[in-house]
Amino acid sequence: MSALDTIVAPATAHGVGSVAIVRLSGKNALKIAQKLLISQIRNLNQSEQNQSFSDGQISLNSTNSCDIKKIDTNINENYSQNSSNLISNPDAQDDTNLAQISYQNSSNHSQILRPRYAHFKQIFIDGKFIDEAIVIYFKAPHSFTGEDIVEFQLHGGFIIANLVMDALVSHGARLAMPGEFSKRAFLNDKMDLAKANAISNLILSRCADSAKILARTISGELGAFLDSLRTELVRTLAFCETSIDYAEEDLPSDILEQISKMLKENSEKLAKIVEISRSRRGLIDGFKIAIIGKPNVGKSSILNALLNENRAIISDIAGTTRDTIEENLRLGTHLVRIIDTAGIRESKDKIEKIGIENSFRAVEKADIVLAIFDASKSSDSDDEKIMQICKNCDKKLFFVLNKCDLGIKNDLKFGKIECKNRALANPNLFANHHKKDDANLNLEENVQNLCAKPIEISAKSSVSPIIDSLENYLNSQNYDGLMLSAEHEIRSCEIAQNALERAINLLSESELELFAYELNEAIEGISKITRKFERDEILDEMFSHFCLGK
Repeated sequence: MSALDTIVAPATAHGVGSVAIVRLSGKNALKIAQKLLISQIRNLNQSEQNQSFSDGQISLNSTNSCDIKKIDTNINENYSQNSSNLISNPDAQDDTNLAQISYQNSSNHSQILRPRYAHFKQIFIDGKFIDEAIVIYFKAPHSFTGEDIVEFQLHGGFIIANLVMDALVSHGARLAMPGEFSKRAFLNDKMDLAKANAISNLILSRCADSAKILARTISGELGAFLDSLRTELVRTLAFCETSIDYAEEDLPSDILEQISKMLKENSEKLAKIVEISRSRRGLIDGFKIAIIGKPNVGKSSILNALLNENRAIISDIAGTTRDTIEENLRLGTHLVRIIDTAGIRESKDKIEKIGIENSFRAVEKADIVLAIFDASKSSDSDDEKIMQICKNCDKKLFFVLNKCDLGIKNDLKFGKIECKNRALANPNLFANHHKKDDANLNLEENVQNLCAKPIEISAKSSVSPIIDSLENYLNSQNYDGLMLSAEHEIRSCEIAQNALERAINLLSESELELFAYELNEAIEGISKITRKFERDEILDEMFSHFCLGK
């Protein structure tokens, strides 16, 4: 297996559909693809060989190939008049010349694939017709991977795409490994790691806002932000190493002051994007909502009402739900994952105890917790245990009093409770990382006011108050600014930010060697998201800003 291999893979999801796309990439992509355009009948009469090369298109009178037409006829018109690019293709003139030569020398005109044109072709396997398809050739380096790419847009279904891929493999291609197209795009400098992650997450995005956030990353905004921050860190490190290695040179008198200022600014930038990305992680991955409570408070009834179907078994017998039940639920523009859990109580039943342990795990992985209580009964030790779980979790909490149609007898005090999450418990901590004029961040909604008034419902009648409360909260989390879309990106920025905090302390103690080490750690952290850090970058900065050695 080599990076020089020509690879093939489906570009559309497996299953029945109107169109199935097969993508071929590599130096031999065009050569291999052309082998599927050859029929058993190779003897063309004179009329089939007549060619018309005008107005930016090739016209063939063969039954085995149709007119080759440019995707954008307006651009094609401009091309004919001004010899401009073919659909923004910088090497359009070369492509056209190659197409003419290929056409003149081809023994079978149906093999011609002009770059960035859509061709309606008949597809042959072992010389026998198998399908009709749109075939598009993207000439390197103007393609997704930076290599030659040929794309077959076939009729959908399970069979045709597999037959075409098998044929391409028999002609010299190999099946691509998962993510190999994106890997080649990265290796050929067509995208950075942040963009690659964003594309993967965009495919799996669960709400409109996550798509908007990821689109900004794909367009290069996050990469530009991180590159700017990285450049400032490299410049700071260059200042430091210049102070160490060229102390006898004429350096700016205020260099330490400049370094201190840069560090603080960079640390604040990192802290801000990490905090935003952590607090709004559910926008990317999809919010998870756990329903907890003691047995027989109506958790499963609420789940069924939210889903509008009988997904969970309902019974008056306590402990009916023994395991978690997970389902997707659309709330406005958000697709959430809702988790019904086993009732939490003291139990000696081995199976029930396993279910209760799963309930605790569900709370840990949830973004939002619905704590359900029976309004028709006085509170007991099991209710107190649920309250204690709420006090010890760092999630967004909603208290729900169910069975209100039977009267409210529950005497629990639903007021503000102490929250473990520092950013939520201390609004000033979060506020320090954001400007007051940042319209996208509502600090009051990020400070979790833990529902002084519980939501009162009867699951038998309506759960609309729960839906409204959840939807309002999810909408309050909407954000279209820059975010880190992967957990490893967040961790890398945290590592960099922590290194900068240590560097600030070392600078105040004039420990420049250790200070430089921490700056290197910070730069390495940022580089894991974008591109590899090279030591030459430091030398470039050192000699570009100071007259070292004259």
